[in-house]
Amino acid sequence: MLLTIGLQDILQLIPILGCIQGYIFCLIIFFNKKLDWHKSVFLIAHIFSVSSLLLLPFIEQQFGWQHSWITDSLIWIGAPCTYFYIHMFSHPEAFKKDLLHLVVLTIAAYALEYWFFEYKAVIQVVDGQQELMHSNIHLAITIGKFIVFFGYFFAANNLYNKHQHFIRDNFSNTRHYSLHWVRIILVSNMILIGYALLAFILSYMIEGFTIGKSNLTAYFLLIVYIYYASIKGLMQRDISLPTASPVIEPAIEVPAPTVAVPAATTETQETVTTTEPAEKAKYQRNRLGDADAKRIVDNAITAIEKEELYLEPELTLQQLADAIRETPYRVSQALNQSAGKSFYELVNTYRVAKAKELLTDARKQHLTVLSIAFEAGFNSKTTFNNVFKKFTGNTPSEYMKQNRGAVAA
Repeated sequence: MLLTIGLQDILQLIPILGCIQGYIFCLIIFFNKKLDWHKSVFLIAHIFSVSSLLLLPFIEQQFGWQHSWITDSLIWIGAPCTYFYIHMFSHPEAFKKDLLHLVVLTIAAYALEYWFFEYKAVIQVVDGQQELMHSNIHLAITIGKFIVFFGYFFAANNLYNKHQHFIRDNFSNTRHYSLHWVRIILVSNMILIGYALLAFILSYMIEGFTIGKSNLTAYFLLIVYIYYASIKGLMQRDISLPTASPVIEPAIEVPAPTVAVPAATTETQETVTTTEPAEKAKYQRNRLGDADAKRIVDNAITAIEKEELYLEPELTLQQLADAIRETPYRVSQALNQSAGKSFYELVNTYRVAKAKELLTDARKQHLTVLSIAFEAGFNSKTTFNNVFKKFTGNTPSEYMKQNRGAVAA
């Protein structure tokens, strides 16, 4: 019996400890000077709101259901915080507006939840425990939560897709700039809210299915979620957004390239994703003339080949634009318009071609795959494997086995 009580006490303590860990992560992010405050404030708000939900069973047990509004109100701001966090990567000038938006939403959520739990909530004792019962007001508030969540979820997902296009247009290595972990967070949120929606519907359909019982499994998942979001947020690199301004000086003419972009093999043509028409559409308003677009692409290719810029692992569109005296926007526009490629695709086409050469060179047999990756301009084995397979359909190791023997013969 004592062992059972001790175990129950430990299980009840886990959500509290998880909440404290979340608050600690908030402090770590707050005092991390490497992170941009304009983005961090929304990440902190998101982690704080999710962490505070872990206090719900403690508040219910110690103070009763009527005080659940203290943490339940924060459910309203989880998805909006994620949206504003992503929004800061592309619209840092909107910080004050977004912060005011979040503050107003938080105040409104607290006022609504306080009014409901203090004056309108229907609470009954079921099997010795207090349970929140159904009512029209509770139904309306819950539907409102779902509407807010799905609205901000789809807005955040749209921003995420635009961000991914942006980094492929501006960075040759997307590993540290990608917000793929935010997509995982969005999907996780969707799964959790879907589960909550299903449970809410079942509580109306099945007699005796209550909606107020704590779910220990859900709290464990929330703790894992908090660790994941916090650590990934700390690792996220900042991005400087280049302005889409017109060219300030005529570009210096560079002789036309004598070597074309490495030709795509049959495998490459099947696997490489070229720029979508929707991506080109964003340039239609200020479309370059065909001659200008071709000249910029030719100059860019010449600079990449002559100076072997693709061997620089952290090469950016800004650096390439500086090399040919153009603005990043015009270079990106020319690549999409004339070459049908993003900056990322263009640079990695050269890196893959270089890697193929090294992988089939008998004089390089002593090199490891990682060494070849570095020599070809990649900054990690994982990135090398992923990009190489996307361009050729094979991993570097598979390609080396298939082609090194043929070359030797």
